[in-house]
Formats: sequence, C-alpha cells, structure tokens
Amino acid sequence: MDANKDYEAQCLASLLEKLGNVRESYNSLTSNSVELKATHKPLYFEDDMDLDYVDEDNADHDDMKLDLKPGFVYVGNRQYKVQDYLGEEWVEKFMITLHNIPSAAKPDCFAIEPHPWQLHGAAKLHYLCQSSFRGGICGDSMGLGKTLLAITAMELARDERESFSLVDSAPKILILDDAKTTASVLAEAKYDIIICSYHFLSNAHRRLTEFDERLALYKRGAGPLPPRPVGGLLGKFWKLLDLPVKRMVLDECQTIKREEGRFFQAVRSVYRRGTILLSGTILSNRWFDVANPIAMLSGHPFDTRSKFMNALAVTTKNTRVNAYGEPDIVSIQRLMLAFTFARPSSCLLMPGAVMNDATFELTAEELVKVTEATIRYERARASVLKEGGDSTENKKALEFAVVAQLLAAHNFLTEDSVADIPIATVELEGDPDQFLVRLTQMNSQDLGSRNRKEWLKFLDDTNISNLRNSSRVRAIILVLEHIRKTWPDEKVVIFSTFLRFLDVISRVIRRTFGDICLEFNGTLDVNAKQCVQNAFTNNPSHKYMLITSGSGGVGLNLQEGSIVLQAEVWWNRNLELQSYARCWRQGQQRTVKIFRMLATNSPIDASIKSCQTAKEKVNSTIMDVIVKEDGAALRVPVYRS
Repeated sequence: MDANKDYEAQCLASLLEKLGNVRESYNSLTSNSVELKATHKPLYFEDDMDLDYVDEDNADHDDMKLDLKPGFVYVGNRQYKVQDYLGEEWVEKFMITLHNIPSAAKPDCFAIEPHPWQLHGAAKLHYLCQSSFRGGICGDSMGLGKTLLAITAMELARDERESFSLVDSAPKILILDDAKTTASVLAEAKYDIIICSYHFLSNAHRRLTEFDERLALYKRGAGPLPPRPVGGLLGKFWKLLDLPVKRMVLDECQTIKREEGRFFQAVRSVYRRGTILLSGTILSNRWFDVANPIAMLSGHPFDTRSKFMNALAVTTKNTRVNAYGEPDIVSIQRLMLAFTFARPSSCLLMPGAVMNDATFELTAEELVKVTEATIRYERARASVLKEGGDSTENKKALEFAVVAQLLAAHNFLTEDSVADIPIATVELEGDPDQFLVRLTQMNSQDLGSRNRKEWLKFLDDTNISNLRNSSRVRAIILVLEHIRKTWPDEKVVIFSTFLRFLDVISRVIRRTFGDICLEFNGTLDVNAKQCVQNAFTNNPSHKYMLITSGSGGVGLNLQEGSIVLQAEVWWNRNLELQSYARCWRQGQQRTVKIFRMLATNSPIDASIKSCQTAKEKVNSTIMDVIVKEDGAALRVPVYRS
C-alpha cells in the first residue's frame, strides 16, 4: 500500500508539473470570478503543451458559471468571436496542414494492397492522433473500406511506446465479451487489439458508476449487497500504470451522438492517447449531432454540446441557442476541416446503384385512419416546437406518428399500438423527429403485449387474403413480381422498421412464391445472426433476407444481395443510406437496385419525407466542402463580410 501511495504521489507531482507548463488551461474556467478578455488573437492548444493523453476523469466539461454569449468561443479567460477563432491562423495551422499530409507507404507486413485513399487516410489519422487534437474523424462514404484504413493507421503507430505491432506475426486479438475480465488479466495477457461492442462497454461503465449508490442503499438496508464491478478497460488501473489505450477506434461513431447517452459516457471514460472516429454518415440526423464525436477529440474549446451550440448556432433577437438554431455553416466547415476528411463513393470503381420510389396509394379506409393519426401527431409536434418540454403528455401525443405508420402498413399491427412502449424512458431532447426515430426503433423490438409465439401462430393461421389486406403489402408483392421477372437470379434484402410487419411479409412471400425468407432481427443472438448471414451468402436457394433497421442497418456485409426493398420511408435519411450500403459496397459485382415503398396519398409518408428533406439539405451543405477525392484542391469556406 505504501509503495502504491508513493507511486500515486509521484504521478500527482508529475501531473502538477505538466499543468504548470500549460499556458492556458480549461481549469481556469472553474474560478467563481473570471474576468473575460476579449481578443482577436487566437490562443490554440499547441503541441508543446505536453497533453500526452486524453484524461476524461480530470477534464472539466462543465460550462461553469460563465454567461456564454452566442457566437463566441471561450478558451481559459479569453473570449473570441467564432469568426476570429476559426480565422486565417486556424486555416493555415490546421486545415492546410492536414490537407498537405502525404500518403503513407503500404506496410511491409500487409498481404493485401490497400487502396490509395486508404493509405492517405491512415496517414492523416496517424498525424491527427499525434497532433493537439489527439485524434481525427474519417467520414469516407460507406463501402470504401474504413476498417482496413483504421488497421493501417494502427500499424503506423507501432513504434510509439506501449506499442503493439502487426509485424512478424498476427496480432494477439481479444473479442471482449466477458464482464468478469479484469484490467490486470488484460494487462498480463498483453493483447495487441481488444474489440468490444458499445453495449458491452456501456454496461461495464454503468456498473462502475452505480456501485457507490447501490452500496449506500445496502448500508441503509434498502437493497442487496452489490457485486464489486470489474474495471476491465474502464478501471483506474490503466491510469495508475500510465498505460493509455494507444488508439481507440470508434466504428459507426454516429452511435455516440447523444451527450447524456450511456454509449458516449462510456467511451469518453476510456483512458486513451488517440481517438479514431469512423462513420459514413457523420451528420447522422441533426446537424449538431456531430458535436459529440468532436467532443471525443482534444485541442479545441468545443468539448460539450452546449459550447458547440453556443458558438455555432445562428440566432436572432427572437430565438435562443437551442435545438432549433440554424447552423453557422462556414464556421462548422472550418472547424471540421481541421480534423476531418471524407472521400466520396466515386473513389471506388464498382457497379452503380439505382434508387427508385415504388409508389402506390392507400385505400380510402386506410387513408381516413392514417390521416386522423397524422393530424394528431402534427398538432403535438407544433406544440412541442413552440413550447418545448419533455412531458409524458407530449410524448404520448407524438407517438401518433408511429400509429400512423403502422396504420399505413397493415391493420394487424395496431392492435397493441405503441401502448406498451416505455416512452417515459425516451428523452424528447427538444427534437420531436429524433424522438420518433428512437420510438420506432423501440417498436421494432416487438414490445407489444401479444406474446411473440402467439403472434406468429396467429399469422400462420390467418388466411392469405387477410394477410394481403393492405395496400402496402399488395404493392410490395407487385414489386417482387417485377423483380422475379426482370432479375430472376438476384437476391433481395427487405428492410423495415417494424419487426411484425416483416413477419407479415415473410408469410405472404412464402404463400405467394413458395420461398422461405431468412430473418435477421433483434430476437436472434450473435451466433444465430451469423448463421443467417452465412446462409444468405452461400446458399443459392435463399432468395430473400428480411432485416429490421435497428438490427442490420449498419455493420453488415451483404454483397450477395443486389436488390434492396425498403418497406416504408424512415425518419432518418442517413439510416436509409446505411441500409443500402449493406449491399452496395466493395465486392458487389452487380448494379444495386433500390426500391423504397412510398404511398403518394399518405400524409405520414409526406411528413417523414419533408422532415428528411429539410435535414438533408442542411447536412449536405455542411459536408459539401469536406467530401472530396484525394488530390482535389482544398476549398476554404469563406466568411461573408
């Protein structure tokens, strides 16, 4: 114990010495009385500040007691107009430097030849991880091979201390799925690469953060004795030994977009030296969702969403900085271009993709019901936008959008409606559309009161004419008949937000065409999902694969399928694109045909498309100067005077 205390004292002394060399520390914001100095000369986080590791436990992410002025950036006791902070010095020091990073050579140990954009991207990530940002964002289009790019970036880091190496032998890899694995076990085993899911890491983080509270309840006799949580990747062990994770790679980093979400809190607590963020849809829904991935980096003053919004949301005298502020597009572009790069899908020479809306009309009876539910939703949405609030009443009213979608799919689906979904646990976050994205995802998990076995038996016992008693189902069958005649040898992947709608479609396909559909959804465990994927890839007799958007929309390779049918319009356009990319990616040998079912007279379909269009316009404008092919000139966004 004495030796440990001596070591901790040495660590503390070293930390204090480092902090003494920092010219401007975020900790200066903690003062109760801060005299802000307005200035035009930016103070950046220089490399010589010796901020070796990202230490989230000691970082101060609170907005303190400062009255943050919209359109201003705060560093220590200095405040800047955002245009001054992201001015010409920012362009030269960060944007131009990143643009001019040369490509890396292929590592000698690689048996395969990375694409040129992968080598160039790896070099940029390696540079960014060693810069004051301590990481970077790769926003390459889906299907361009970001995994190999990240592996190349890892290999470039092999000469750093506490290094793993991919040279001479295969790296020692652990897929971490045992919650009892301790930090000491991980250290003694000397794994080179550890892979775990966001869910696994967040569960470990929750056990750690809740332990003290649960122990206090036990001491008061108000609960059982809680088991002591295992630190694993998140314990103090790594910091005490000064062994940070060399590179933390966050695939599909849009997953951590919620600041208060458990995924974000968990990954941010990992003691690390550099962070590599990968996503084909960085702006996954709302333009300010990128704030959290940016907060994973160091070397900038936008370390909370409120600071990001305060500086980068345009306001008028009639508005305040909130979820509905318009983005300062030029400032966001300048900020992101310092540590973000993204290449378009045109880099990869592969067959194209043809996207079509397969249109149909609801019946008069369906239209009446869908319209009624949509009107109730629109009224609730208008109220939320005007008054705000996170009340259960607002949430209950907004759920009529989901009811309208279910009514527009099949009348069987609304028997349980969404009454059994625990909407009190879903935060409104000021954005009704994002709330509905999460609500529909929860509905897709089959949370209705009807037991699933009973539900499936009900469908099996139902006459085919009743199963087809839906304009959407009949339209889907017409599209499938066209596909079978036009592309008889090609496989079809069918996506829907709603699991039980896929249950209906599966039985209609079987009784109409005689084909058995493979199903990939949240009711399957990891092994079962892998078996389904293998069967679709390797067995020519399996023509159809049915996938819920929440289970297979990302991280799944289905190049064997060349036709995508989306059963309904989704609230999040980027989730749609992610789903299409399961088939349209490297290794695809055919042109991918995409059919999205759209009821032309459905008010809920129109409402969703309108929501998509508004957000897509903003997001595509922001990404316009960021997405470019290697070799293309850097376009510096210009402030208008």
